[in-house]
Amino acid sequence: MGATMWAGVVALGGAGAVARVTLDGWIARVHRGVTPLGIFVVNMVGSFVLGLITGHGTTTDARLLIGTGFLGGFTTFSTWVVDSRRLVDANLRREALLNILFALLAGLLVATIGWAIGAWLESHDLVGERAL
Repeated sequence: MGATMWAGVVALGGAGAVARVTLDGWIARVHRGVTPLGIFVVNMVGSFVLGLITGHGTTTDARLLIGTGFLGGFTTFSTWVVDSRRLVDANLRREALLNILFALLAGLLVATIGWAIGAWLESHDLVGERAL
């Protein structure tokens, strides 16, 4: 991987992190519940998009830039785990368990849906390889 690709991954990773903080913050202002809905939404969007580009069979460069770069900065496993731990610490064990189980199952589901859509788009040549 050349210097230009590294720079692209780094720049898009930073952009993904800014997008995560922005979306999570907006959802936190709108949703005042105890569950960490913002991080859940971020991770579901990221799972869907990564499934989409993987199912589409995009080029290695595109997967590096979008998947590793942008989505690597956008999605967050560690925040999801810490948020779940905070629910436990707040004696909200049921909510913590639901947060863990629902995020895993929903993440698998949306990634699978994204993958299927990506594969369908590729098989129907609706999105050219150069577009992704």
